[in-house]
Amino acid sequence: MGNVKTLTQGSFTERFCRQHSCTTQECVLRVLWQSLPGWFVPFAKLIHRFNSDYFANDIHLINRVGTTSVFAECQQAVQDFCYELHHNRRMGSRGLKISRRRLFKVYRDMEMGAG
Repeated sequence: MGNVKTLTQGSFTERFCRQHSCTTQECVLRVLWQSLPGWFVPFAKLIHRFNSDYFANDIHLINRVGTTSVFAECQQAVQDFCYELHHNRRMGSRGLKISRRRLFKVYRDMEMGAG
């Protein structure tokens, strides 16, 4: 275990849902909105309403990050996903719309209890 700080009692998604009293689906969308530039969120919500597949890669990444319980695992999950996205044509040509930096901030805020 060492010096690695773990999220208390479960994965990132479990803790986020407990802290925000939301479902897993609501968690994913909240993290999605928080990981986008603020000016884009109203448009993103509209796009998602009419074409939820537009954010499929982003949602897949958020779900993968949601299973982690320490920041190092989060970083590795993002790195692995971006590698797969770049090298796997089956995932489509759409890249990520979310900011990895913002996603890391959401994760760190949850680790520190500020989420």
